[in-house]
Amino acid sequence: MLINPTIFQFDSDENYHTVADLICYNMDLEILEHVMTVEHARKITNSIRNKGLQPDIIIVSKLLDNDFNDGEKLAKFFRENSAQTKIIAYTIDKEVEWADYIALKTSKDVDKSLVSVLEQITGKKCKFSNA
Repeated sequence: MLINPTIFQFDSDENYHTVADLICYNMDLEILEHVMTVEHARKITNSIRNKGLQPDIIIVSKLLDNDFNDGEKLAKFFRENSAQTKIIAYTIDKEVEWADYIALKTSKDVDKSLVSVLEQITGKKCKFSNA
């Protein structure tokens, strides 16, 4: 379990950054990097490649710009350059094969929620009452 993990989020939609921030806040976690574009993702991956950054957890959407394979490409990069990083696919697609965990952007499956996945990885419990 990761007690105080370094977390980065890759998602083009600011609303999902806000959702993840609120969840993390209520779990005493913090997202250190909010990446919304492919250009920003390139900067982050270059820093990782040069060993300046090593996130414990990344929360990744399938789409950053116009390519629905952005998430898969990022996952492949992390597998090759930061093998200890836990990869969470934060998506509407239940059939993702490139991530360690799937957190669905829907409330229909509580076991596949971002709250549930982060609790599983970190051992921390979410503190808000209506989750």
